Amino acid sequence: MKFYYYSFILFILFFGIAYGQSNNEGELPNWKHLALFQKTAGIHADGFKIKYLRNTKSTWKGWLVPLSIGLGRSNIHSDRIVKADYFDANINTFSLGYTGFKEVRNNLYLNLSLNLSVGSERLIDLGLNRKERFLIGTSPSQSLYFIPDNKYGIVVGLGLYEKLLTSKVYPFDIGIIASVGVKF
Repeated sequence: MKFYYYSFILFILFFGIAYGQSNNEGELPNWKHLALFQKTAGIHADGFKIKYLRNTKSTWKGWLVPLSIGLGRSNIHSDRIVKADYFDANINTFSLGYTGFKEVRNNLYLNLSLNLSVGSERLIDLGLNRKERFLIGTSPSQSLYFIPDNKYGIVVGLGLYEKLLTSKVYPFDIGIIASVGVKF
């Protein structure tokens, strides 16, 4: 199972790097807003994110660059919590950033995203004492999205994410991200 997981991660990374170097000047997507629900499954944590993207019609070298805002929650795997000498831990974040979309084929888009994340880490130590910590980090991701041509529609995506955080339990995570949402 791990072989397929890591193979998928390498495929998405290399595909994004290779395709990002091409000069495909296509039409810009015709959406104004995307609302997404994203499920994450990582090496150290699983979670979800609710994300909103606003199409600002800004472009950079053929990439559409909308504004991205999100709220997320990560539940840290128990083995990682035990290694850090805690009883329980989870993270809630707010993220803000820009994300790039470039058309690969009809309605299929490569997405590269870099967000600044701020939030809180809730820790419960082995003595059952609760502590809240402020944390900051970044959460890049690389995905493929299907965005239909019509004005309204269902959007789906699959890709990779990475997290770098000032967390006491886990400062780095990598995993798979699945997205479903609507365009309007």
